[in-house]
Amino acid sequence: MIGYHGDTPIGAGEWIGTGDLGYLVDDQLVVCGRSKELITIAGRNIFPQEIERAVVGVAGVRPGAIAAVSGGGSGARRDQLVVVAEYSGDDKKAARRLISERVAAECGVTPGLVDLVPVGELPKTTSGKLRRVEIAAGYR
Repeated sequence: MIGYHGDTPIGAGEWIGTGDLGYLVDDQLVVCGRSKELITIAGRNIFPQEIERAVVGVAGVRPGAIAAVSGGGSGARRDQLVVVAEYSGDDKKAARRLISERVAAECGVTPGLVDLVPVGELPKTTSGKLRRVEIAAGYR
């Protein structure tokens, strides 16, 4: 790729600022996330997928409908991990506790807020991906 349509082509060895995060292994690019979705808690960078994977399997939580975002902003939610999940179970209190425990054990960070929302409430793209930036904006 030499650039985006309509932009001036870039030179050999230059990079295009896509917002993707990645690294090179044996001259192969490994893409591991998006910079605007990266969560920073107490100076530590965390990929949302790590947190979301820890929550999979909690009874009542809908697979593929779990979003980990930064609370951001100011005040009580500043520098805070927020986990939002679509939930259809009967015991929200127990589910919140289990989510917090799993995330702390597997990822080394405790969520400041676990919000369980009705099924179908989390915004997604037309291809079914979670709109984490939009979700995060609701907690800032």
